[in-house]
Amino acid sequence: MKRTLLYLTLQLSIVFLAQSQNKALHYKELQKHLPTEIMGYASEGDPMGNMFDMNDMSYSSAVREYAKGDSYLTVAIIDYIGASNMYQASTMAWAGNMSYEDDEQKASSITVDGMPGWFSYNKIDKEAQLILGYKDRYLITVSLTDTDDEDIVKTIVQKLGLSKLP
Repeated sequence: MKRTLLYLTLQLSIVFLAQSQNKALHYKELQKHLPTEIMGYASEGDPMGNMFDMNDMSYSSAVREYAKGDSYLTVAIIDYIGASNMYQASTMAWAGNMSYEDDEQKASSITVDGMPGWFSYNKIDKEAQLILGYKDRYLITVSLTDTDDEDIVKTIVQKLGLSKLP
């Protein structure tokens, strides 16, 4: 009995240690995955980012802003590997295959290249936003202003080279 209890305690310790070592990528590493130019949009300044670490929870983010004429693009990558509850809360609604539309906007659950997400388009302001979950740890957000092409945000995501993320 003591041996079984010791074995179970050891197993739980290993699981706990493995979970606590899941630290998000440092924001400087995430920033390396944001190109200086994408589909004719040029970066406006350096990327921004931050990292949060507390006990066994960590997450990080990197954001870069771009411009092409009067159109502005924002790309963000958030790494929630050390905060899986936050990731799951962010992506839970997408599984419901929801959609909404009226004269001013439309929004729906979406899948792009196997990545589940949420797409929204403001018809009045011509703004598109796509948020995708990747590898059960990253949230990728692409926001674009002054666009009639709703699908362009999908193309931008495909050009990001997300497969290079660990």
